Order: sequence, then structure tokens, then C-alpha cells
Amino acid sequence: MGAARGLSALIGGWELTDADTQSLMRVILVCGMLLQALACLHAEFNVEQGEAGNVWEPLHYAFYGTGVQNFEWSRTYAIRSPIFVFPLMLLAVPFLFLPLSKLQLFYCIRVSAGVVGTLALHRMANASRRQFGNGAAVIGLILAIFNHGIAFSLGRLGIDSLTMVAHALLFAAWQHRNYRGAIWICAFTVQRLPPPHPPASLSSSNRPPPLQVLARPSFALVAGAVGLSALLFECSPGVTRARWAVFLVGHALFALAVTTAIVFATDSLWSARAPPGPFGASTGAGSGAGTGAGAGAQARVQSRAP
Repeated sequence: MGAARGLSALIGGWELTDADTQSLMRVILVCGMLLQALACLHAEFNVEQGEAGNVWEPLHYAFYGTGVQNFEWSRTYAIRSPIFVFPLMLLAVPFLFLPLSKLQLFYCIRVSAGVVGTLALHRMANASRRQFGNGAAVIGLILAIFNHGIAFSLGRLGIDSLTMVAHALLFAAWQHRNYRGAIWICAFTVQRLPPPHPPASLSSSNRPPPLQVLARPSFALVAGAVGLSALLFECSPGVTRARWAVFLVGHALFALAVTTAIVFATDSLWSARAPPGPFGASTGAGSGAGTGAGAGAQARVQSRAP
């Protein structure tokens, strides 16, 4: 009943109560999860480097011991880090105990990622209620969850979906004035990888930089705007502006140092396990061939072709 009253008030332009807003947002959340499940299950598997080479092959290597390594995961370039796929490994753990094929496991991970992304959007909209009101929060949640671009991209395994979730969580932390949480979210989007050792044949323009960014560059702009807003317009009661700036900068440096150590440790363990060539014993160009899900997905793609 609360959701029905909230929807009537929203359509009629009346003020929404907190209880009706909560009920309505919960219904929208459930609908969004169902939409994500449909979108993730019916979207084609990307046999290019997006989902296959950069995400599924490392996951396949972690779960089954083999996988096709592309140049971004090679020791020469070291563009990708295991920290990039570690959250997806956690999402996959419950499904590893079920009698699922590799392709089914892949789609389970994709649906789980879509559900997590929907929860992040709900958290972002719920956090905006204090600043913009109940009606704006509900409308924002509807526009975010049912936007076709977000609906079909949130559950795809790659850097775009990661950036979407990071944007939502960062905005929620900002609205809750949780600047420590915002700093840690930003810190985990920056990879300080071990110093690479590219061959001398690579030109200086092709040498991988020691600092890699995990999210899209647009996230850096949003994070910078949030940080500038916190520095200029926010300050804890009884704290001078100088001490506030020292606190933010010091906490940011500490978070970067901790995440750098974590990334360095995971990269070192991964590199020690992985041979210099392709992961395990598989060979190929990183298209997913020979690792179950990739081969099955290619068959699905071909079967749908006219």
C-alpha cells in the first residue's frame, strides 16, 4: 500500500512521505534487479577484448588454471591487475559449488554484477533524499535504473560497469558526508603497479606508465569535483580550514599507500603463479577460444547470425 500511495503522490505532484518513499524505492529496486537479470542473460557475450580477454580469461585462469593471456595482462605491459577482477571472483564463489557449465557460470557472474550495480544506484538515489527531497530521489532512481544505456551496460563485465558503480558509490558517500569512504573509493580506482620492464625494442611512447587508472577518465573529473567541493565548502564543526585540508590530503595519501601495497601484493602473487607466456597451457589471441565460455558464446553468436 505504501508503494501505491507513493506512486499516486508522485504522479499527482504531491509531497511524498518518508515511509511511502521507502516503499516505492524498494519496489523500483526489485524491478531494477529483474531488469538487470533479463539484460545480463540476453546480452551477447563480447568475444572481443572487453569481456573475453580482459575479464573472462583471467577469471577462467583463476578458477580452472588455464586461460588465454592478451597483451594487457602480460608482464611486458602490465596494464591490468588482478585487483580488477577480484570483486568478480567473490561474486562467483557461491556458484562454484553448483553443477554449472563455464558459460552458465559466466552469466551468473554477470547477473550478480548487475544486481550489485542496481544496489549502488539505489544507494545513490537514497542518499540524495536529504539534499533534493523524496520526489527527486524517486525520479532519479527511475531514470537511472531504466535508462537503456545503463540497463544494458551495468552488468557487462568491464571497466565501464566498474566506473558506473564507482560513480554511484562516490556520489552516495558525498551526499552522506562520508569523506573517508569517498577517498577510499577513489583510491581503489588507481593502480600503482610494480615498475614494468618492457623490452628495449619498445619506443618510449609505447612504454607502459607506472601509474594505471582502473576507472574511466571521467571518474577522475567527478572525483576531483567532489574533492574540491569538500575542501572549499565542507568542514567539520570546530575544525579550521587548514586542518580540514590537511586531514583530507593526509587521508588520501594514506589510502593511496594502502591500496598501492594491496595492488603490489596481488600483482606479485599473480605474476609468481602465471608463466611469462599465456596463462596456464592455453594459447590463442585472447578471443575466448578453448576456455569453455568463450567457445560456447561464440557458438551462440554464430547460431543467432542470419
